[in-house]
Amino acid sequence: MGVKKTNKSQFDFLVNVGLAIIFVLLGSLLYFYFNVFDGGVSKKPDSWSAFGSFFGGVFGPVISLVTLFALLRTIQLQKELLVTQSTEFDALSSLQSEQLREAKLSDYKTHQLQLLHQQTTMLEQMQDRYQQEAERIFLHTTEFHGTKAAALQDMDNAIVDSEYKVKRLIKLSIKVSLTTYETIEQIRGDVSEGLKSIDPLFVESDIPNE
Repeated sequence: MGVKKTNKSQFDFLVNVGLAIIFVLLGSLLYFYFNVFDGGVSKKPDSWSAFGSFFGGVFGPVISLVTLFALLRTIQLQKELLVTQSTEFDALSSLQSEQLREAKLSDYKTHQLQLLHQQTTMLEQMQDRYQQEAERIFLHTTEFHGTKAAALQDMDNAIVDSEYKVKRLIKLSIKVSLTTYETIEQIRGDVSEGLKSIDPLFVESDIPNE
């Protein structure tokens, strides 16, 4: 922005200087013409023709030179404008790409958290079924050679195991939620390793891709 203002100020200054030079030159030409020649306004057509030739011959090239300078300066300003627009376009494109990357990263992170929530819900439902089965065994199964006690012990172990996995899944969900990731691969790696550490049955193929 500062460069634009500086260029505009310089251009305005040069234009003003050019106009001042033109007016000064015009006044000087008129002064010298009237002082060198008859010093008054002539009524003769030939005098006016000579005045026009003098004025056009001397003043015309100056106007052409100033016009050429203004044209060159305009072309330079157009080039600077194109460069500025190109820079701004590149910056906007980069910003849009970054926003798209962050959006994809956020979507993938949300999908992984949904996956962990589904696994947690599934284990909680299994835990409820284990408890219901333990109550059924306790109330309706007749003990025979210790099978009832063994069955109850199995249900208790399953409940404890599911509670442990639910806690680990919740901790993993919190970790993924609070961690700032730079790439999708980082999210995928944390979720994959976390699930495998909780239960070997959680394999990488269970994790949705990008």
